[in-house]
Parts: sequence; structure tokens; C-alpha cells
Amino acid sequence: MALLSSSPPFTQTGTEDSPEASLELQSINWQTAFNRQAHHTDKFSSQELILRRGQNFEVLMVMNKGLGSRERLEFIVSTGPYPSESAMTKAVFPLSNGSSGGWSAVLQASNGNTVTINISSPASAPIGRYTMALQISSQGGVSSVNLGKFILLFNPWLNGRLSNHPHSRPWPKLEKRKEVGKMIFTGSSLVRKSPWAVERAQKLEMRSCDM
Repeated sequence: MALLSSSPPFTQTGTEDSPEASLELQSINWQTAFNRQAHHTDKFSSQELILRRGQNFEVLMVMNKGLGSRERLEFIVSTGPYPSESAMTKAVFPLSNGSSGGWSAVLQASNGNTVTINISSPASAPIGRYTMALQISSQGGVSSVNLGKFILLFNPWLNGRLSNHPHSRPWPKLEKRKEVGKMIFTGSSLVRKSPWAVERAQKLEMRSCDM
């Protein structure tokens, strides 16, 4: 399984490039450096793919052939020990031409066998460590492959607001520490002023994913 840029990419071999072949994934590029910078997580010491909810990220996928009109791609993201759609810890969403406001995958570009896809999470998505899988419907069959993992964090840059959804506030222990909450949530300027504040905020954010 390909997880992040520090790990070898997912690869699939032995697939013939022919119109009759079923659509299959050959490799995925998580664009880790680009996405981390766009999500203000490039300064984290961890080299994992760390994202912020409510903001899209970009992946490049190489298939064994171009996408056909009768072929369908669906993405599955999940977090926690018992993921479920009712608890918002699991989502299934197709590749489409537009965002739905929830989890979505939008076809940004297609060049031969390579597709660029923008994936977005809702602002109310639970923070945590996520696994993403791909389900491919092609030539009357369905196949699935695990794409990798990423971490989803709070997004204080999102309109300056935090969601009030009950599943989006896993910080009950930290809310009592107002000085920490202010450093993290009232804006990026407060975090950037002090290297200690940056390091402290990063550790607290990462720790919150394991609560």
C-alpha cells in the first residue's frame, strides 16, 4: 500500500494497455510537498501527508488506460476503529465534475492515462488518521485497492471559524487550556510569532488525532 511520499508509490504490474482491458490503477502520486504547503502543514516535523479539513488536496493517478464513459471511480475514506457513514467517520463518493459540499472528488485534468483529481473534505469532518481506498467499476466488474493514509486536522484558516458539529470537537481536555486554544484558533499570526508556540501547537494538533 502506498501511504505517502516517503513510501514507495502504489504500483500494479502485468496489465496490458488495450481497449478491452479492465481499468486498473498503476500508480498514485499524493503530491505531498505541494499539499502540505497549501494546507499550512509543511513545517510539521512528521513527513506524513497532513491535511486540513474543508480544503481540497490534489492527487495524480496513472491508470492502465484512459477513462471510458462507462467506467466509474468511487473513493472511500474512513477513520477510527468502527467507521460508519452515520457517524461521519466514513464516506463513499464518486469521481465527478463538481463539488457536493461534503466529501468529493473532482476531475481536474485528464492527459492520456494520467488523471489529476481534487479531493475535498467537509469543514465538519472529524479530525483523525484516515485511510483512503478506490473502487473501480469497469467491463462489468468491480475491483478495490487501498490507496494510502493521511491525517486530517482542524482548519483555523477556513473563514476564521470552527464547525459546531458534535463530531468535530474532539478537544475537551484542551479547551480548558485557553492559552493553547488561543494560539491555535485565533489566527495564524499568533502561532507564527513564537517558534515555541509553533512546535507546541503542532504537537497538540497531532496528539488530538489519537484521542
